[in-house]
Amino acid sequence: MQIIIGEKMVPPSFDEIIHAERGRCLAALPKGMKRFCSAGCSGLWYFEWIDDCYGPVDIHYGVELFSPKPDGLPGYVRWIENSVSDMHQVPSNDVDLLFSGQNIEHLYRDDLEGFLREANRVVAPGKYLVIDSPNRSITQEAGYTQPQHTLELSIDDVIALSVAAGFETVEVRGIWACVDGVTAYEEIISVADAAA
Repeated sequence: MQIIIGEKMVPPSFDEIIHAERGRCLAALPKGMKRFCSAGCSGLWYFEWIDDCYGPVDIHYGVELFSPKPDGLPGYVRWIENSVSDMHQVPSNDVDLLFSGQNIEHLYRDDLEGFLREANRVVAPGKYLVIDSPNRSITQEAGYTQPQHTLELSIDDVIALSVAAGFETVEVRGIWACVDGVTAYEEIISVADAAA
């Protein structure tokens, strides 16, 4: 047997690992949703990532306040330059899956409240709100801080806020879905189903 060792590989960074795992979680979301909305979407790469991991959709609303509209967006993307706390350009009850991917931890309290009200308005009955965000219980334990995060929430915080906004918690998934960094979160919960 002959083994040839090639160039030394550079291991991925922690952020690259997290992004890859987020893609795997995205791929596991309920399929067949035709009207997708992203709360926060910072560039063309983002829509390509959704297509690659989730699959095709008919309409993809992209709500983004801080990044400029990227060139080369596919025809099915509806770019909305606004805060996620004001998605008035998204019709009521029109969205099958609202994905808040690494977004809510950047919001201040008033914007978070507005986002949850808007989520209730735009998500069609029986469809989904998906919140992908760092788990404060883990980040605090691990000492992992991001200076641009205004408010990180625990799993229990997200569940309570989602229920208060009119959603029923269906499932929690996570790269590391733990209560305290060690103890596994017993109930699997993160996809919130709109209350009928």
